[in-house]
Amino acid sequence: MERLSGLDRSSRWVGISTLILAYCVMTSVVAAAQKKPLPPALLNARVAFLTGQPRINPQLPPAEEALRKWARWELTYDSEVTDLILLITEKSDPDIFLNPAAAELARQYKPGVAVFLHVIDRTNGTVVWTEAIKGKMSDVSTGRKLVENLRKRLPKK
Repeated sequence: MERLSGLDRSSRWVGISTLILAYCVMTSVVAAAQKKPLPPALLNARVAFLTGQPRINPQLPPAEEALRKWARWELTYDSEVTDLILLITEKSDPDIFLNPAAAELARQYKPGVAVFLHVIDRTNGTVVWTEAIKGKMSDVSTGRKLVENLRKRLPKK
């Protein structure tokens, strides 16, 4: 009987150790993603196009206002003459673009509890940066907060 309880304690210790290790790995991956180098397409862009999924959503006016106040990029309404497409959506992975970082973000946020800002290089359709914050699409301040988070991450020109 004593041996079984020793095995039970040992099994619990292994289980707890595994959980602690998994947590440490996951937090280090998230921290590394937040410190990853900024892509040249994001740093060198001059013109940006703001849109959303759905196209008409309450996030766009406050996000546009924050972008105009920031004045890092010239904003355009023509997606053909832009360097970057800034897409605000509640999808962790915009279906029509390539997004290698989407899998990690999808694990962090359950559907419907976060809003994402995907920065897309228009020349090749690749998502070069993604910001996400907890919130709903109906909360108009979320778009502004996403732009402010991106602004904090980018160096001043």
